[in-house]
Amino acid sequence: INDGKSPTGYGQQQKPEPQLPQQPQVPKAIGNKEIGFLSKEREIIRLLLLYGNENIANPFDSNKENPQMLKVSELMVGLMLKDNVTELRNKINQQIFAEISDAVCNGREISDKEFINSPDPAISSVAADACASSYELSEMWTKYGSLYYKEEYRLTEIILDVYNKYLTEIRKDEKKKLS
Repeated sequence: INDGKSPTGYGQQQKPEPQLPQQPQVPKAIGNKEIGFLSKEREIIRLLLLYGNENIANPFDSNKENPQMLKVSELMVGLMLKDNVTELRNKINQQIFAEISDAVCNGREISDKEFINSPDPAISSVAADACASSYELSEMWTKYGSLYYKEEYRLTEIILDVYNKYLTEIRKDEKKKLS
């Protein structure tokens, strides 16, 4: 006779499975177009936060021997204002960009720590993610004499490339909206 205490489980009543709370429906994908915009915006914010105060040669200065120097933030904000790109699609990216743009226009330094330590947790999270390095360079690159140019040495090229790709996305989107 089974008294309900058998190690085999016979005679024991089955306990009902606990019900998990309903999770809100999240769309599976937000679309390649939006992902493209967001990744380019994130890269713009990353460059501004990490290198905003770095001096680089003005790529549009005709004097290549002794070019005018400007800050990364001045170049990026200047390009965006020149092309009337003043709104980013992501609200948090837009808040960060607006603060950086204000700092540039008022001649203030940009501090990534100011954004990382923001009282707004969303801004703090985006800034921390943008400033964190996602990979480490293998010793193999230098050990065997491979050439690798650090990002800091190619800032002008990277900024122009990222900005031009972002601007291209914006122009394509505008064309689609008009047609």
